[in-house]
Amino acid sequence: MKTALKLLSTATTLLAASAASAVTIQDNYWGAQPGIYSSSTNSASPYPGYANRDVIEDPTTTAFDIQNMNVSQVGNNLVVTISTNYSGGIDGTTYGDLFLSTTGWHPDTTVWSGCNATAAQALSSYACDNLAHTGTQWNFAVDSNGNLYAVNNSNILTTDQVYGSANPNNWIYRSGQATGISGGTLVSTGSADFSHAGTGGYITYTIDLSSLGSFSDLGLSWNMTCGNDTIQGDYSVPEPGTMGLLGLGLLGAGFAMRRRPVRA
Repeated sequence: MKTALKLLSTATTLLAASAASAVTIQDNYWGAQPGIYSSSTNSASPYPGYANRDVIEDPTTTAFDIQNMNVSQVGNNLVVTISTNYSGGIDGTTYGDLFLSTTGWHPDTTVWSGCNATAAQALSSYACDNLAHTGTQWNFAVDSNGNLYAVNNSNILTTDQVYGSANPNNWIYRSGQATGISGGTLVSTGSADFSHAGTGGYITYTIDLSSLGSFSDLGLSWNMTCGNDTIQGDYSVPEPGTMGLLGLGLLGAGFAMRRRPVRA
């Protein structure tokens, strides 16, 4: 009996761990460096020090920095928490939308003509990846109200369209990155919490999992409208997952032992 109870306890723990599985995506994504432009002239930036780095900003500040993204399933929801210093309203910028791909994350790791990056940078930091040069098909977006939209490339706006066109006076930003949507089909409502944003803070999106349909890998992307820092990565869904299968096996063994007759 004690052995059976131990098996049942272990199985319950493993199943709970599987259901609560979370992944933390570190900010190892740069994005295409040729997209650093002077928007008033649409020419290469006169500030080469801003090129080939993760965050485009004055070296004395970290206002645009993104540290990581935590993705987890909580009940029937997908919860995405982004740790970032960004709190909106800096030089005319605001929060971008959260992009999702139910076919996984497939960034460009090659150096295309015009991409000012080395092969090593393209491979390790995705320094040639943007909306025009990527294998990722973003098919959902969550806006700043938490609303989930089904989208395609024709609905997606880049940093040039959202930020660059509104700031024609030599603003420096990373162009070509997906940051907003125009149109799309409303799928469901959720929530977006920006109240904890700022230095050492975070923002959170809560999305109804059933609205995304069936998938095993989920690609994610988020930035601010200038794209000065962008985070992208992949979340593999723990369904059912190795721990879940092991838990189910132990659960069955526990019930079998409990049902076994006791000999006199």
